[in-house]
Amino acid sequence: MFRNGYLSKFQKIRPRFEIPQEDLLEWMSRAHLQTKIYSEGRKDPVKDAPVADLAKMRRFVSRFACDPSKISSRGIQTDDPYQSDYSKLQIYKISSDSPPGAKMLERAEFFSKNCNQIFEEFYPENVPAPEHMIHVTCTGYVSPSGAQNIIAKRSWNSQTKVTHAYHMGCYASLPAIRIAQAFSQELHKEVDIIHTEISSLHMNPANHSPEQIVVQSLFADGFIKYSVSKEMPTEGFELLKVDEFIVPESGAMMTWLTADFGMQMSLSKEVPAVIAKYISKFIEGFGIDGDSKNCLFAIHPGGPRIIDSLQDLLKLSDHQVHHAKQVLFEFGNMSSATLPHIWQNILTDANIPRGTQVMSLAFGPGLTIFGGLVKKI
Repeated sequence: MFRNGYLSKFQKIRPRFEIPQEDLLEWMSRAHLQTKIYSEGRKDPVKDAPVADLAKMRRFVSRFACDPSKISSRGIQTDDPYQSDYSKLQIYKISSDSPPGAKMLERAEFFSKNCNQIFEEFYPENVPAPEHMIHVTCTGYVSPSGAQNIIAKRSWNSQTKVTHAYHMGCYASLPAIRIAQAFSQELHKEVDIIHTEISSLHMNPANHSPEQIVVQSLFADGFIKYSVSKEMPTEGFELLKVDEFIVPESGAMMTWLTADFGMQMSLSKEVPAVIAKYISKFIEGFGIDGDSKNCLFAIHPGGPRIIDSLQDLLKLSDHQVHHAKQVLFEFGNMSSATLPHIWQNILTDANIPRGTQVMSLAFGPGLTIFGGLVKKI
């Protein structure tokens, strides 16, 4: 029997740099051209490449990338997009010896350092020790984790427990909430969920496939923390139901694999159509009260096409998907941290009344459809 829990205390930390999408697409174009120059045996730096070559790469990137009308900017933790000298780059130090840039070890070290810094910002000195942490990430795997390191640094060793929820993809906030809800009910404790996603570590400028241009133009970095408890807060969400469905024979449609130069994601163009085939029946299982027109939909923006296709299929108004589109537009796809950003926006929107139900939908490898129904309190 599912016992309700409550979500509250949302807190986000924005990445070091907020970069306009048009600037990131230009940076992508130059990075892809530089690797192409090296693959052809040329030694010219990209700044000296023929104008026609750069124009051609810009056209190719713009053809497949998510354009600035859908994503205005993305948060990035590395300053690489601001560097014109490739020898000074942290991750994308493109060279003839290593066209994609830094190898996986250096990217993991970058993740570890930055993840530790984020935990220190979420848990500054003299704050009370949390009872339990669930650390969620899909973009970096290092041991000890940022959660373990902050516990050791703050001497919380006998007070705080840690659970790691890794490698689930963009839907990971929902299983993390399911875990936290069980802990809070059985152990009578408040559980913090912390997302640290540094997607910008995993661009491969040596892979020029249209699929990779799509992926590299969507993903961004994001950090957010919130709590789950069995006690009703003064402000937050009541968790009503969490469920999932793994689509038969769909494993190859979305993958997230560790490669030599970072995590490599694949995303089939058939994903929206496959989701559309099963989503209506899946939502029926949540028993949304009354007219669904009064229910908001927090749809994980895997890309603009996901939100648009589900809006059309489910006959949703612009108001019902406004916050999902807003988060995609302002921040991009932050992997597992995206849905919590949407929830926080709904929670702080004074125009959304208490009692409003929010149907959350997210998708990831499997192909998995994950859903969660909450009510604003």
